[in-house]
Amino acid sequence: MCSWSVAGAATGGFALPGISITVTKLPAGTAATSLPMFNGQPASAKPISGLGDAARSLYPYQGPGSVGIFVATHGSIITLYLNGSSHTADPLQSMTTLARAVVGRFMG
Repeated sequence: MCSWSVAGAATGGFALPGISITVTKLPAGTAATSLPMFNGQPASAKPISGLGDAARSLYPYQGPGSVGIFVATHGSIITLYLNGSSHTADPLQSMTTLARAVVGRFMG
């Protein structure tokens, strides 16, 4: 897990404003489509085309201005989380662009 925090108070008492990226290896034989995020749960998760084997976004994710992006690729789940979005006019687009860069490096 990597995270980059910016100045500001924690949201909800635990999450500092900023970005975090986590890569989690799936157990052997586990398909991403068996995980709730990739099989319709929650219903508010939107698909992102052309990113990994499957990708979904949640905006807002865990509060106003937060974005969660989940990408299944190469037997792993890459999770990108933005907490707070005052630095960008379109936080979902910014995080999707970042997700494409991260997945590109992960695959390379």
